[in-house]
Amino acid sequence: MPLGAIQESTHREYVQEVPKALSVPAFAKPSASAAAAAICPGSRIGHSVTAACSGDYLSSQPSAIENSDSGAKVTQLPAIEKWKTSAPLSVFGLLVYAAINMTVGLLFSNQLWAVVCTTVVIPLVFAVYAIAVYPSLMRAKPILKSPKAISFCNFFAGGPIFGSIWNYKLTQNKERNYQSPRRGISHIVHASCSLVVALMGIALIFLAMMLPVMPSGLKVGDTVSYGTYKGEPLEWQVLEFDGDKALLVTKNIIAIKVHYAGTWRASKIRGWLEGDFKQSFNYVENVHILNTFRSATNTTDSVFLLSMDEAEKYFSSDEARCAKAMNISDDEIAETARWCVEKKIKVGGKELSYSEWVDALEREYQSGRNTTWGLCSFHNDGLCSFCVSNDGSLYTPESEQPKRYTNGVHAPFGIRPAMWVTR
Repeated sequence: MPLGAIQESTHREYVQEVPKALSVPAFAKPSASAAAAAICPGSRIGHSVTAACSGDYLSSQPSAIENSDSGAKVTQLPAIEKWKTSAPLSVFGLLVYAAINMTVGLLFSNQLWAVVCTTVVIPLVFAVYAIAVYPSLMRAKPILKSPKAISFCNFFAGGPIFGSIWNYKLTQNKERNYQSPRRGISHIVHASCSLVVALMGIALIFLAMMLPVMPSGLKVGDTVSYGTYKGEPLEWQVLEFDGDKALLVTKNIIAIKVHYAGTWRASKIRGWLEGDFKQSFNYVENVHILNTFRSATNTTDSVFLLSMDEAEKYFSSDEARCAKAMNISDDEIAETARWCVEKKIKVGGKELSYSEWVDALEREYQSGRNTTWGLCSFHNDGLCSFCVSNDGSLYTPESEQPKRYTNGVHAPFGIRPAMWVTR
């Protein structure tokens, strides 16, 4: 008998046995194809029982737990498997995002470090997250796995718009039972915008460094405007040139301050110069202010007070060292008077009341009047700092044993900031 006839006969006999095996009444006897389906539910009509029961057909079908795009199984997508939006961490990430951008961008936008941070560093960090971290969440080996960490980072790096999109995409993929993780193009858009901002920031910095900030032809002793303080242009005196650098000191005494400490490193004046005072300069001017290591104080500063040696070196006479107070505000005088009363600062061995201090400071720092200004050099005991007297001298007039003028570290004096700038 031919082989095909044998297979057909076997198939017919097998099907005929099905009703008996299943106790199906004769009047409901199934067809051969239906019987085959009853024996092997995975078979399709038209397939032989042998083929349907062999497992070859079942093995050829896609698994319900496989990723139809990448073939990744559920257990191979840990970030999606564990994903659940953390509302508190999402809000916290958004707040940190807003705080950094607003604080650095608005309050310190005229300082070089802030400009570099907001236009270069932060955009590059965001771009790296959008290019590398977020797409990895759809892969078998994500960079982040914790839902809380992902919730925070999505809003921190993506802000309110992209953070919401990325959280939604993860939730959507989980609801689809991981069948087809889709990233969309939001991360590409975000990364592209961040990279453009970073490139613009780099270009802006280079452009600012190329722009001149001081007129050409300046000589030592000349006066130049640089920055704005209390709404007025700051006037600076040129003390020295060193290649393409110039050492400047303000022409006038612009503030009243107290060291509060016995070293320049710990002085409150140093913090004020590097912080609030640097708001006097715009972005381009800040780019040209140089950080300089100062051997006199063993510190690196961009704005500072002159040392005792510099006060002797750069001024040819006491008269040249004289400086006038200019635009000292009533608030500064009131604040300084309160400090002097609190610290029980004495004048001629006598403690003064608040009103007496106000009167004394108003007379001493009257606009246009020569007065004492401070230096960054301290006496060895750390209790006093050196200063320049109102007549420009550095030493007491005692002929036998002249002494340098000093001021208690808690006592006020006038401020003449100094700095090195590129021309």
